[in-house]
Amino acid sequence: MNPNETRRRLLLAAASAPLSVALRSQAQSSWPAKPVRVVIPGAAGGLFDTSVRQLGERVGPALGQPLVPDYRVGAGGLIGMQHLARSAPDGYTFGVCSFTQLAVNPWMYSKPAYDPIADFTPVTALFHSPVVLATRVDSPIGSAVSLLQLARTRPGHFTYGTSGIGQPPHVLFELVEHRARVHLVHIPFRGGPPAVMATLAGDVDLVFEGSAGIVQHVRAGRLRALAVTGQTRLSALPDVPTFAEIGVGDIDNSWMGMVAPARTPHDAVSRLQQEIARALATPEMRAAYEASGRIPIGNTPQEFGAMIAESAPKWREFVRATGLKPE
Repeated sequence: MNPNETRRRLLLAAASAPLSVALRSQAQSSWPAKPVRVVIPGAAGGLFDTSVRQLGERVGPALGQPLVPDYRVGAGGLIGMQHLARSAPDGYTFGVCSFTQLAVNPWMYSKPAYDPIADFTPVTALFHSPVVLATRVDSPIGSAVSLLQLARTRPGHFTYGTSGIGQPPHVLFELVEHRARVHLVHIPFRGGPPAVMATLAGDVDLVFEGSAGIVQHVRAGRLRALAVTGQTRLSALPDVPTFAEIGVGDIDNSWMGMVAPARTPHDAVSRLQQEIARALATPEMRAAYEASGRIPIGNTPQEFGAMIAESAPKWREFVRATGLKPE
């Protein structure tokens, strides 16, 4: 190529660069042009739902479009996640999930309905959620230690309620039982609130649910908290020991995050992540989350992807070792 032609192409490229940048900027700023659908693999009124609504109050106005919940309930979140994986990656469909939907449930089925790594684009982890074991305040179960002692001598005698099969409380309590060598009867409900209500009514002996649904009842004197997940005690329940303190070993907190169908446009993912991170960093949101024991995160898509990649192999081995299956 002669020097004049080379110079002409360089000048054309330089001249078109600002226009290219402007067009990209305009495309990014035009998203979203319509409401953003958020698939919720759980019941209305549960932790998924309330968390999305709390975020929507701040993120929606910042985006100029609302976050619209789309409830897809059933099979421990499997139905919702399968629907999300098959949705068009157009930048207008996202979904919330816990570690069980991405790191546990796919391995509980002989033919997984989705691939937790290949079928989704990470957006951000929203928060860590400690899970609390509690009983009625008038229950004869006085502590987690006494519960485990009794459960070892009376396998299958005690019942515990959770938000459903394959949900974080169910999976985490399976880990508790495995390590403590006890067996309690699992009673699954369609969401956390019904499990709490059943415990208060005396229909089940215990409830194992996210702190957001338990703390208010403990403070009101209706429930007695026995133990909590995580490596440190929960600031909202400072007198309640961790499972490690009662000899079970560390039981990690649950976490909730947001993902999108694979190949969702980067601009949409990046913008939504940035607005969520800003919302979670506000004093009001932090106070609202921390009052119920949730610990805000708001990390980058890359960091959230690393969390998923780290969790999946560990829980896959647990499922294989214990034979955990959908009941």
